Amino acid sequence: MNLKRHYQAIFIFILCLLPGWGIAKDRLNISAQKEGIIDEQAGTITFKEKVLVERSSGGLLKTDLLNLFYNKLRKPDKAIADGQVEFEKDGLIGSCGKAIVIKSQNTAELFNLVHIRYYNSWIRAHNVKYDYQLGNGTIKGNLKNPVSFYYESIDPQTTKQNIVKGNANQIYINQQKQEIIFQGAVFIEGVLSKSTLQTHHLLVNYNLNKEIDKAFANGAFKLKQENRVSTSDRAILDYSTEVITLIGNARVETEKGILQSPRIEMYMKSEKGLIKAEKDKPLKIEIELE
Repeated sequence: MNLKRHYQAIFIFILCLLPGWGIAKDRLNISAQKEGIIDEQAGTITFKEKVLVERSSGGLLKTDLLNLFYNKLRKPDKAIADGQVEFEKDGLIGSCGKAIVIKSQNTAELFNLVHIRYYNSWIRAHNVKYDYQLGNGTIKGNLKNPVSFYYESIDPQTTKQNIVKGNANQIYINQQKQEIIFQGAVFIEGVLSKSTLQTHHLLVNYNLNKEIDKAFANGAFKLKQENRVSTSDRAILDYSTEVITLIGNARVETEKGILQSPRIEMYMKSEKGLIKAEKDKPLKIEIELE
């Protein structure tokens, strides 16, 4: 069972799901069932009913209502799509209740039942916002529905179907720092690896190749694997060495017994079975005898 291979997929997938509308130089072709309403004084154009926006660089947007706002130079700077909004771009298909793009601020924001799908993978949220200049994004749920995600692929080593799914209250993306943060009731399940990860806060660092370097879990960490259950206050997952460090009230339970210590280091692959407790610290081991 390889946590590195199975969990890495979902982090890469989330990076690919950020909206990519209206920032670069482009030509837009707009049509609507009703004619556009031009307000010269307000500097706006309103399109109503079955609005279709097509980009010359590829991609389209459909909505019930579209408002374009012009800047002082008489160039479109802000667009608000309202009603049932649907969009397609580079194999990505999405929908939401409202979308706002502000070109001068390099931002796009999606609201209300946001659903973004890329082939057999998807993410659902209440709000998605991305800053193209800073490379920062937020994906948020609400009180009733957290952010949920599902990623499906074929594992290159086993050729078996790999599914990673889970949820969190919020997800933050910072491409400058090369990190993704899962915040609040974090739950991630690897179906092929038969494992689940739970914690309050999970920070994931990745490299230029979009491969995970390290992950830092904080608050009620719990990792269930096929033949091992590990818990602690905090945990560090080092994907270069494939070692997990449990910190604070560390506990590892296997078929052979229970190990407890303030700090425990173990391999990600549970079948390797190597566990090291902190030196010169209290250690407790419970072993069941038949």
